[in-house]
Amino acid sequence: MSVEQWRPATLADLVSLQRGHDLPEAERRPGTVPVMGSAGPNGYHSEWKAKGPGVTIGRCGVGSMGVVSFSPTDYWPHNTVLYATDFHRNDPKFVYYHLTTINFRAFNSGSAQASLNRNYIKNIPIVLPPLPEQRRIVEVLSALDDKIELNRKMSQTLEQIAQALFKAWFVDFEGQQDLVEVEGRMVPRGWRYGKLGEATEITMGQSPPGSTYNETGDGLPFFQGATDFGAMFPRNRIYCTAPTRLAVKWDVLMSVRAPVGRANLALTNCAIGRGVASIRSVGGKSPAFGWCLVASLAAALDVYNGEGTIFGSINRQSLAGIPVVLPPQGCIEAFELVAGPMLKRARNIEEESRTLTTLRDTLLPKLISGEVRVGELP
Repeated sequence: MSVEQWRPATLADLVSLQRGHDLPEAERRPGTVPVMGSAGPNGYHSEWKAKGPGVTIGRCGVGSMGVVSFSPTDYWPHNTVLYATDFHRNDPKFVYYHLTTINFRAFNSGSAQASLNRNYIKNIPIVLPPLPEQRRIVEVLSALDDKIELNRKMSQTLEQIAQALFKAWFVDFEGQQDLVEVEGRMVPRGWRYGKLGEATEITMGQSPPGSTYNETGDGLPFFQGATDFGAMFPRNRIYCTAPTRLAVKWDVLMSVRAPVGRANLALTNCAIGRGVASIRSVGGKSPAFGWCLVASLAAALDVYNGEGTIFGSINRQSLAGIPVVLPPQGCIEAFELVAGPMLKRARNIEEESRTLTTLRDTLLPKLISGEVRVGELP
């Protein structure tokens, strides 16, 4: 099959779209049907309005207009989306991948608020391969997506195991028989309560001049706050050529401005802005302990959300003063021997996923346009 057999078409030949349906929060009922909002799934309901598999496009919102999402099951398309009502015998997953290559933000029909009108986009020119070729393209891209999703679940499981182990050892004191009262609380003999600043080294971020920022990879990765964070590791979106405050590999990066308490692990040495603090176990030898310790403080940190003059924030003095249990160094080292390899495995998985994501994002537009054929891939 040659590229010439691909035919010129429009978006209307690929898929028919319709505006979604209202579903006020008060009318939602417990269920398993995903509600597809402008940025993707945003909850569940007891009823469906559209059969799966389905595709939606964010219809409005500054950050979500044009976001394309896929639902493998029956779903409720919210009124903040356009959703597929007819795939015109095209493969639904191919339609999804094809739509992700289109810059829908260029078709904003709104004025005060970004908005997408189906009539504005139906005549967007595209090229359309035959169904067998669509399915071959889907097979390649789905294999990459499936591996990335599997990696995400593996990393999440490793994190959960490490944190469950931390809770068993340092919160529930499992296996400890000799408990004594210290400051009104029971702890194993030889342990004590202290402050976070005693167990860790804390560096508050400081933002350098905006002229030192870039998106081309020049300098160090720069993280300004929770919006730069992923599930466990931050996303490299901005770099800085003249950092003022640094974090090193394995430091815990914690957001200190709304929302206070979101945490990630530094994959590499990086620069941190004023919305981030670097928290390092004393001596830097126990990153798993430091990571799990910060994660265990979620409730204590959450009280600072909304406490600032404009929004939630926490300063270094308050952060360092949060009470924590301080076990003997031997216990920390023993925990590190067990949990440390889990974090290292999660880091390797993250790096593999980033490589796969780059490969997918590079291949996707080339496969969709016919520039690269499935049969030409190594």
